[in-house]
Amino acid sequence: MKLRNILVCLLIGIFAIASATVIVTSNAHGVGRAVNADGHNASFTFDATKVTHNTELSVRGTFTFTVPGATSTDSTVVYLSPVQHMDFATNTAGFGGDGILRIQHGTSLHYYHGSVRVYATSNRHPGEAGDPDTIAVFFVPAVQTDPTFSFSGHVTDGDIAITTTNSY
Repeated sequence: MKLRNILVCLLIGIFAIASATVIVTSNAHGVGRAVNADGHNASFTFDATKVTHNTELSVRGTFTFTVPGATSTDSTVVYLSPVQHMDFATNTAGFGGDGILRIQHGTSLHYYHGSVRVYATSNRHPGEAGDPDTIAVFFVPAVQTDPTFSFSGHVTDGDIAITTTNSY
C-alpha cells in the first residue's frame, strides 16, 4: 500500500511538472502603406511567427516590401522568405534572414541576394489617436559592390499588430 501511494505521488509530481511547461507564441502581422521623411511611399505585407517551447524554437514567415518608382515600370522590392530569426520587445518585432532586393527600371530587372532586417512597431490600432505604427527595412547585399537599401517611415494606411501569447 505504501509503495502504491509513493508511486501515485510520484506520477502526480511528474504530471504537474510536465504540464507546467509554457509555449510562447509571438506574432508580427502587417499590411499597409508607409511614407518616409522624404515623402517616398511604399507598400508592405508580412506575417511572422516565433514559437518557443522549452528548448525548442520555431520561426516562420514571409515579408514583401515594394517602393514604386518614377514610372509604372520602375520599382524596388525587398523579399524575405522564410523569416529566419525574430526578436520581440513589448510592441516591436525585429525579424530577418536571407532575402532578395529586386530593382526594376523599365524592362531592366536586377536581383541581388543579401540579408534583410525589418523592425515593425505597433503604436495603436486603426482609428485610434496617438503615434502611427512604424516600419524600418534594411537590405545588405552579399556582394559589397551590389546596392544596399533602407527605408524608415510611418504607416499611413493599414496596420501592424504585434502579439505574444502564453499557452500552458
